Amino acid sequence: FDDTLLESGVRLSLGLKLFDDGTLSLAQAAKLSGVGIEAFVERAGAAGVTIVRTTPEELDEELGVIAQHSRRG
Repeated sequence: FDDTLLESGVRLSLGLKLFDDGTLSLAQAAKLSGVGIEAFVERAGAAGVTIVRTTPEELDEELGVIAQHSRRG
């Protein structure tokens, strides 16, 4: 391993951890990791880190809105 490779891996791991525990936003974690948001999302998925965190209550609310709109159309 060279220092650059090691540093980038440490930065990504730190970014993933701090995003996963809610300390950093998606954009902040991507910046810390030294990658764009899309690349961070891909790496987070590969690492098993959830990006979208919807509570059951929020999901019920969203589904209710969708159901209302589909009845209108």
